[in-house]
Amino acid sequence: CMKTLKGYIRNRARPEGCIAECCLAEECVRFCSGYMQKAKNIGALPMRNEESSDEIIIRGRPILKGQPLKMSEAMLKIAHRYVLLNTIEADPFRE
Repeated sequence: CMKTLKGYIRNRARPEGCIAECCLAEECVRFCSGYMQKAKNIGALPMRNEESSDEIIIRGRPILKGQPLKMSEAMLKIAHRYVLLNTIEADPFRE
């Protein structure tokens, strides 16, 4: 983004050198932080649902408050059947 690049400029006489130097420094820090256990990635968005250890089922978090919905038994069976028939993770159990 242009705002980030403008923030790198220290010497207005040679802005391209400042931008290149800061980009290189940021890339080096990002590379080195990958080898440190407690370091967080710089410039990358945090992963969602990191606290979940189950890789198959992720419930997620609501974006807004939402409205509670009460499903009938028939609709619940249809939803379960749809998920079981259309997920890759359930393939071994279908055979």
